[in-house]
Amino acid sequence: MEPLPEGALATLSPGATKLEDVLRRLGPPLFAWELPQQGSALAWGWFHSGGWQVKISVPTGSKVLSPYIDYGNEVERMRGAVLFFDRDLKLVSMREGSIRDLREETRARPDEATRAEDE
Repeated sequence: MEPLPEGALATLSPGATKLEDVLRRLGPPLFAWELPQQGSALAWGWFHSGGWQVKISVPTGSKVLSPYIDYGNEVERMRGAVLFFDRDLKLVSMREGSIRDLREETRARPDEATRAEDE
């Protein structure tokens, strides 16, 4: 996967750019997730490594061939950008870094009301 075009993020304006403009400029995202009571987040990612690591294993003891393909932990090493949108699908902010770290930081967490109901 290739990085976003040079300067592509600089053409986006938080508070003014709409989701449709972002998609037109950056193409489809790799990941999307909802941010409860805030909006949504979309991630574009790329690799800094020079190649892919693919492992294929085929069980030899079964009558039915069921191959297993493992792409390794490539997504864990993916760099990228996460763009945050409000409920009106306007860009609010952007962050660059490790996709794994950015997703973990913004993962939906139960709000106080939900936690109180669970107790």
